[in-house]
Amino acid sequence: KIYTVNLEEDYVKKVFYNSAKDYLIDIINKLRNRWDLMLIENNINIKPEIVVKKLKSRWGFCIPSKNKVTINSYLIHYSKECIDYILLHEYAHFIQANHSKKFYGILFKYMPNYKEYENVLKSEIK
Repeated sequence: KIYTVNLEEDYVKKVFYNSAKDYLIDIINKLRNRWDLMLIENNINIKPEIVVKKLKSRWGFCIPSKNKVTINSYLIHYSKECIDYILLHEYAHFIQANHSKKFYGILFKYMPNYKEYENVLKSEIK
């Protein structure tokens, strides 16, 4: 539950957004361990910083040179499986930078049904 004495619309929106964002961060922190281990298995000994923010045209992106993954806050509206898929997708870029056969092989190895979640999310982001 969220309580506030300030009922101004902009303030309420901000409080709700921040609460939802915190909840998404909690979900991500519970899911990320699997993908942190995937990097270690592939001799990549980093733990990327994960940032959650509003993005207009994509679900996430990663900057391997900065050890950083950015996740779209709108993912809070989707299942944990969809969130997990986006984490895998971004983490896979630390192993294979481009969307090559090898990249999709990594997705399939760690999440054989990844296309199911990809299709759900593709219908939303243009």
